[in-house]
Amino acid sequence: ITSTAALESGVWGLNQTYADNGQFCFPKTTLSTTGASLCLHNAGNAVYGTTDLVNAIRYSVDTFFYNLGFKLNVDPNTHPNGGPLQSWARQYGIGRPTGIDLPGEASGTLPSPKYQSYLYHQEKMCENATGPYQGRPKHPASTGGCGIANVPYWTVGDNVNTAVGQGDVQVTPMQLAVVYAALANGGTIVTPHVGMDIQSSNGTIIQKIDPAPKRHLSINPIYLQTIRQGLYEAANASGGTSADVMGNFPEKVYGKTGTAQYIRNGTEVDAAWYACYVPPTATTKPIVVVATVQKGGYGAIAAAPIARQMLSQWFLGNPGPFTSGTSKTL
Repeated sequence: ITSTAALESGVWGLNQTYADNGQFCFPKTTLSTTGASLCLHNAGNAVYGTTDLVNAIRYSVDTFFYNLGFKLNVDPNTHPNGGPLQSWARQYGIGRPTGIDLPGEASGTLPSPKYQSYLYHQEKMCENATGPYQGRPKHPASTGGCGIANVPYWTVGDNVNTAVGQGDVQVTPMQLAVVYAALANGGTIVTPHVGMDIQSSNGTIIQKIDPAPKRHLSINPIYLQTIRQGLYEAANASGGTSADVMGNFPEKVYGKTGTAQYIRNGTEVDAAWYACYVPPTATTKPIVVVATVQKGGYGAIAAAPIARQMLSQWFLGNPGPFTSGTSKTL
C-alpha cells in the first residue's frame, strides 16, 4: 500500500534508489523541540546499501519504507484525513469492513490526524472519568494518564509508523487478503463471501451468493507490476524474506512476510504474518492466502510455513512438511 501511494503520488520514482546505511534518522527538530535526532533501524541492524523499490520489498528494508512514510506525510491542519498514504489505504479497504457474510467483522484502524485527535479526546475523558468512562477511577496525567494518546496532534513519526503498519494500525487477515487479491487481479476490490447459494428444502437454488466488487483501483500497470516483482522476488529470489520457504514451490508464489508488534500487559508480543497469492496468469486455480500466528514472532518462521502448507493442499492435495524460514525481518 505504501509503495502504491508513493509511486502514484510522485514522491518516489521507479528508478529512484535509497542509500541504506542501516538507519533512518528524522531531521533534527522534526519530532522534538530540543534539536535531538531520532533514528530508526532495520531489523537486526542490517545494512542493504543502494536499494530500489523491488529490492526493498524483496529484503523487507525497514528504512526504505520509513523514508517513504516521511515523504508521504502532509500538513495535518489542512489534511485532517491524512495524505496519499491514508487515501490509498482506504481505497484498498483498510479501516473499513470487507463486507464478508459473517457476523461481527471488525473495521480495523487507519491512523490519521483526525483519528489522533479522537484518541486524545478519549484520553482526556478517561483521565477525568467523564463520558463513557464516568464512574470509573480517574487517571490523572500527572500519574501517567490512561495511555490512549499522549499528545493531541499528528506528527511525521505517526505517518512513518503507519507506512510500515505499526503505531495505531489495526488490520484483519481478511482485509489483507482483499488487498493481495487486488494486487493479483489488477486492482479490483472484491467482496469476500463464505456462502455460495441459498437453497430450498428440495435443493433448488433460490439465490446464488456472488456479491459485486466494491470498486476498482486505477493503479498504473507499470507500478503494479513493479510491486508484484518485489513480492515475487521476496518469495523466490536469493535473500528474499520467504525464499527458503516458497522458492521451490511448483507454482509461482508472490508473498511477503510481516511481524505485528503490540504491547500486552506491559510486554511486547510479536505476531507472525504472511500474505501471498498464486496469480490467475499462472494457474486455473488462483488463490490468496493470509496466515497470522499470535506470539509467533517473525513471519518467515511461523506464518509463511503455514501458507506453504495451505498452498500445497490446494494444488497438490496434501499439506507436505512444515518447514520454517530463517529471515528475521519485520
